[in-house]
Amino acid sequence: FVLGSARQGDWLCSAVADELDAVVVAVDYRLAPTHRIPAAHEDCYEALLWTHEHADALGADPARLGLMG
Repeated sequence: FVLGSARQGDWLCSAVADELDAVVVAVDYRLAPTHRIPAAHEDCYEALLWTHEHADALGADPARLGLMG
């Protein structure tokens, strides 16, 4: 939760989406040390809730969500 960006992980998200034939949502969360814990965790959790709420619009199954990272 200190280094990197959503853009740097784009290749991995694309590979997972292709391999699993899945919708992948990449989260650009707040990084430490500028943002102290639990900022990044809260951002990721909020993204999960948003994804679940908007799954139909994304073409995803809200009952089949997974996390990685």
